[in-house]
Amino acid sequence: MGIRDKTWVRRDGNGYWIQISKIRRGERNIRTQFPQESIAVLANSLVLEGQRDPVRGYLSDDEEWFEYTDGERRHRAANYAIANLSWEKTELYCELEEKVCGKKLSGADLILKQLSYGTTTEPLCADDKASAIKELVDGGMKKSDIAKRLGCSDQHIRDLIKLLEAPADIRQAVKEGAISPTAALKTARARRGVQTEVIDRIARGERVKNTDVDFNDGKQSPMTSKEVEAQIKIADKYFSLPKSSDKDRAKYRAMIEAFRITQRQADPLK
Repeated sequence: MGIRDKTWVRRDGNGYWIQISKIRRGERNIRTQFPQESIAVLANSLVLEGQRDPVRGYLSDDEEWFEYTDGERRHRAANYAIANLSWEKTELYCELEEKVCGKKLSGADLILKQLSYGTTTEPLCADDKASAIKELVDGGMKKSDIAKRLGCSDQHIRDLIKLLEAPADIRQAVKEGAISPTAALKTARARRGVQTEVIDRIARGERVKNTDVDFNDGKQSPMTSKEVEAQIKIADKYFSLPKSSDKDRAKYRAMIEAFRITQRQADPLK
């Protein structure tokens, strides 16, 4: 049997009207954060203007459900509208991914597609985006290839992954919108004292912006051992050019040593 043979499906052009009660979240959905106010706004839009974008997904393996890979906000909003706004609709318009993409996507292809959707519709929470990117990296995909697929810089990908190293309180604050992702990244890279101060400000109900984070209290920013070694390699390559003088090279070496000292001050265990 196929999807068109189901009693809870109505064919309409290239898509289908599917009963909301037979639609559910697929196993591989990277978005986990759904601000309630965003769902409420979309629910009102559904009631007043109708559904503008289709829900996309597949027929489940047991053929008893339509599982979406894109459209969870629309599905949640539809249920909200039924429960709170007396919406009388019982179906959502859906499209099969096989018809849109030519095949059933899985693995890295599906994650990248959802990351792309998350930059053109309701923005993905930075933490969700970072977790999805780390999954791609852990699966063997190069950061540079991910950046090319998403149309961003390699540094942006590295920064997002670094965000996952932030204290749990900071990551939760990003999800709740209490701190901007950029400020959270700066906090993740800052000394423990700075992190504690930011966490205290969030606990007091303050919203922390990028410009609010005193990154290093006037000291050189701490670097990881890997970053220090990378800078030394850059120095070796750049200052080996004929135009470089011994004085220039000595200055750069002194700066690298200053980074090492600051790193030890920031984290004596390293």
